Amino acid sequence: MTIIQCYAPTEAAELAAKEEFYNSLNSVLTNIRRGDIVMLMGDFNAQVGGDNTNLQNVMGTHGVGRLTENGKLLAETGSTHNLLIGGTLFPHKRIHKVTWISPDYHTENQIDHILISRKWRGSLLDVRTKRGADVGSDHHLLIATVRLKIASIKNDDKHSRKFDIERLKIREVATAFANPLRDALNNIPAEYRTSWSTVRDLYLTSAKNNIGYANSKRKPWISDETWTRLEDRKLAKEAINVAKTRNAKIEKTNEYNRLNREVKKSARTDKRKRIDSIATEAQRASETNRSRDLYKATKLLSNRPFTAVKPIRDDDGTLITAKNKQIAVWKGFYSELLSNDTANDTELQCNCESHSENQNMETDIPSINEAMGDDESNTNLYEYHGTEMEVDRAYTAEGSQ
Repeated sequence: MTIIQCYAPTEAAELAAKEEFYNSLNSVLTNIRRGDIVMLMGDFNAQVGGDNTNLQNVMGTHGVGRLTENGKLLAETGSTHNLLIGGTLFPHKRIHKVTWISPDYHTENQIDHILISRKWRGSLLDVRTKRGADVGSDHHLLIATVRLKIASIKNDDKHSRKFDIERLKIREVATAFANPLRDALNNIPAEYRTSWSTVRDLYLTSAKNNIGYANSKRKPWISDETWTRLEDRKLAKEAINVAKTRNAKIEKTNEYNRLNREVKKSARTDKRKRIDSIATEAQRASETNRSRDLYKATKLLSNRPFTAVKPIRDDDGTLITAKNKQIAVWKGFYSELLSNDTANDTELQCNCESHSENQNMETDIPSINEAMGDDESNTNLYEYHGTEMEVDRAYTAEGSQ
C-alpha cells in the first residue's frame, strides 16, 4: 500500500502554481509500484460537487457544492491514475460531508478528499467527517474505513509494554518495589538461584505490582495542567457542534479559540521546561564524566539519530569513510582472522586459578545483551533490588550527581 499526503494550492492561487503542484503529484503517482493499493489524501482546496456527468469513473453523486477549477484538476488526476474520490461515493448528511467551515459559519465546503485505487473500490467501506475530533483546526477530521484481506505473517517478536521506570525516582515507589523483591530473592531454593528465568520473573512480578506500565499515548513532557486544558478545549469543541444558532456557534468558537491559545502556550512552556531539564542533566553528566547519560541527553535534545560514520584505515593506512568500502575492509579483516588455523592451536600461557576454566559452573544466565532485551525487563529495574539501604544508596548516588 502506498499512501500519499499532500496540500494543494487554493482556488485563488495562480494557474502556474496549480499546474506545478499537479505535475509533481502526477510524477509521484507514476512512479508507484504496479499492484500497490494507492490512497491519495489531503487538503486539495477542491470542490467536485455532486454532478458526475462524464466523470462516473472518478466520483459518485454525493459530493457537496459545485465543480470548481481545482475540482477539475483533481478529477483529471483521478481519471489519469484510476483513482476514485471516496467522499462522493457514500450518502451522508451534509454535516458529515463538509470538511471546512469559514470562521463566520456562512461558508461550508468539501475541500479535503481521500482517493483510492478504483481496483480496490470494494475495500472502501465509508468516508465521512468526524466533527467531534479536537484537532485545533478549522477543518474537520476526515475518516476513511478500509477493509483489506491480506496474508497473515507469523511474527514471534513480542511487543511488550514498558514499565514506568521514571516512577522509581520516587523513594516510596522504589522501596515498595525493592522490599517484596528482596524477600522473594531470599526465598529462592538454592538449585534455582542461577536460573535467569526465575530471577527475571521475580523482577517482572514486583514491577507489575508496584511500578505499573508507562502510558505510551502521553508525551512525557506534557504536564497535568496542560492535559486539563486539553480536556476543556475538547469540551468546547463539542459545544460548537451541538450549538443550534449561528450566534451561539460564533460565541462557542471564540471560547474554543481562547482555550486553544492557552493550550499552545502551556505546551510551549512544558516543552521549554523539559528541554531545560535535559540540558541541566547533560551538564551534570558532563561534569561527573557520565558519558552514557550525556549521550542520552544529547540524543534527546537533538531529536535525531546519530548517523555519523567514523573513518577506518585499510591495510595501506588510507582513511576510508564510504560505508560500502568500510564493509569490504571489515569483511577482509575477519575473513583473514577466522581463516587463521594457528588460532585454534593457541594455548593459555597463564595457569593461575583466576584465569583457569571453571568446569563446574552450570547456569543459564544469558549475556548482558540478551538480558537487556528480554521480554519487558529493563536494566533500570535491577538498580533497586535489595534492601532499603541499597535503595537509599541509589538515591544518595543520584543526589551527588
